[in-house]
Amino acid sequence: RSRILEGQNAPDVLVNVKTGAIVLNGQQNPRIDATTGTVEHWRFVNASASRYYALRLDGHPFHVIASDGGRLNRPAAVDELVPVPGERAEVLVAVERAATMALVTE
Repeated sequence: RSRILEGQNAPDVLVNVKTGAIVLNGQQNPRIDATTGTVEHWRFVNASASRYYALRLDGHPFHVIASDGGRLNRPAAVDELVPVPGERAEVLVAVERAATMALVTE
């Protein structure tokens, strides 16, 4: 298994109302392990009322397969994903080699 995601800002990114910290599935500094040669299916939700996030995965593309508008006819490869407040997006991430990748947001 390879470590595919590690970092302070990382799929369902939220801001903790009490602390203002950016969290993923309720955790700061989350980590996701995935097997090399597999495809991960992630769902992002921008649950912020007014904050935008520009999400990138260490130079690896996201393959967007669905959004609030429904499923796409075919996956769309993007280097950056910017879900607006209240928006959801579903992406595929191909784990092609063993590596540690950081999901970063600006």
